Amino acid sequence: MASLRKLIGKYENSKYHIIRFRRPDGSYVERVTDHLVEPPGMKPSDPGYAKAKEALRLKALEEAKDAEAFNADLMDEEDLAQRAVGRAKYTKRAGKAPSCGFFIVAWVCEHIIRNRLSAPLAYNICNLMDYLLSVLQEAGCKSIKDIREKHITKVMNDLRTGSYSADSANIGVVYLRSLAGDLRKATGRAVGGGLFKEAKNTAERFGFCLQEICWIIAALPKVVPDFVEQWTVFILVMLYTEERPGDDAQVTLGHFRWEGPILLMLVESSKTDGFDGKEDWQPVHRCLQRHLEPLLKKRKDSGAKPEDSLLPSLALEDRDTLGLTFNNIIAAAEVEVPVVERKHRLNNFRRKTLYSVKHTGCTWREAARSAKENAGHLVKTKSAIAHYLHSVHIDAPLLRQLYELINAMPDVDEAMAQSLAKPGTAPGQDPSPKKP
Repeated sequence: MASLRKLIGKYENSKYHIIRFRRPDGSYVERVTDHLVEPPGMKPSDPGYAKAKEALRLKALEEAKDAEAFNADLMDEEDLAQRAVGRAKYTKRAGKAPSCGFFIVAWVCEHIIRNRLSAPLAYNICNLMDYLLSVLQEAGCKSIKDIREKHITKVMNDLRTGSYSADSANIGVVYLRSLAGDLRKATGRAVGGGLFKEAKNTAERFGFCLQEICWIIAALPKVVPDFVEQWTVFILVMLYTEERPGDDAQVTLGHFRWEGPILLMLVESSKTDGFDGKEDWQPVHRCLQRHLEPLLKKRKDSGAKPEDSLLPSLALEDRDTLGLTFNNIIAAAEVEVPVVERKHRLNNFRRKTLYSVKHTGCTWREAARSAKENAGHLVKTKSAIAHYLHSVHIDAPLLRQLYELINAMPDVDEAMAQSLAKPGTAPGQDPSPKKP
């Protein structure tokens, strides 16, 4: 039977209730809850202390009973989530002036459960709130009544000092506005007045031309001399598969398989994983395949397993570090980068970044698809394209057609060879005649 563990012995100093329930096989499970033992902001001598403490105990006991019912298949996931949202709402209202951490953690739990956020989105909101809590702690805020507009605004200003996109900033504004609305209900004070979304321009990011891609590849030995092979594959994977930089760096040996003479790659997206979780097996472009085969062989000969990273040095770097390194590569390649000023942004926006490599690949793929007359059935609808991509490894004629479509994209190796073949031309120099 579900119950609460007595807080004695080693649990004597526990600040949270510990629930105990039984599984269908008869074994018992113990789990720490988010329900405090003592009402926040109240002393035993305060009026209503005993009532508030008993209410927290009953909420913890309710969670224990729900967990037991869910494990016994007496409650479905929808009901369990709805009841969890109700407890989170009560937790936010508990006490006269709950602490900042208590209130914000309860708000995060309610927000994630109610909106069924995927793992990447839940991770982002937790990181944002973790930084907010550090700002409040540094400012000496003891309870939610001490939170002011300047604290919320500081979080967004600090976010805008780094490398980021307009979308990420706007998502942060949405989260903080939602939190500010609940804080206003609890304290009667408006704290979200300094939050503004950035005006988005769909054409704000530029792609690279083929010559600039050649310059970037040729500049790798200058900036990353020890990791030229991994950085080359990293850039070409983005270029020919349209993967995002963060997903590209985490590619493993298990993402590749042979279907006859054609090498396939499993293209995934962490951004949409929470919506459909589909996997795209796509043929690899001939240029990418030339660089992949020796690297795959080298990694397998070293004893690497399918779950091991293809690019071990890059997999350890975060997205910001990869972006800064790529900016140094662009500078070494002498690629012109337009910079624009944006409203509500502390730093200017660079129109050519690491993400522009993916943008370039999307442009190349679309141009190849439009020029390929015999690929008409592949461009009818987005759902049809997705279906063909998911089933391509079991349809030999379609596999060959898609392979030809992908290989209609430019070959970087061939473009670099042509540049070097022209007298007096080296990587990083434009072989075309200059206009007077």
